[in-house]
Amino acid sequence: MILGEGERYIADGGYKSIYCLSPMDATTQYETVYMQMCRTRHETINSRFKKFSIISNIFKREAAKHGLYMYSIANIVQLGIMAGEMNPYDIFGWVQNEPETWPTSW
Repeated sequence: MILGEGERYIADGGYKSIYCLSPMDATTQYETVYMQMCRTRHETINSRFKKFSIISNIFKREAAKHGLYMYSIANIVQLGIMAGEMNPYDIFGWVQNEPETWPTSW
């Protein structure tokens, strides 16, 4: 896992891990809204990946090349976002910062 010391990720209610925050962990309305906005942004990025038909189609190349294809598509999506051609959902249009009620260290 590529999380820094004390970092956690936001997931939906289906994930169970000491490294994730789920909707059940929200203690304030702001935390609930923040988590929803983050999940929405992530789903927007996932939809960009789906445009390459990499999720619904069978990979018909060498299995060892799968990571290279995924990495390439991730770079194409990132470049599209940086060039302004693909717009991810801007969570900071709705919320300003991480909730202050979250501990700085887990």
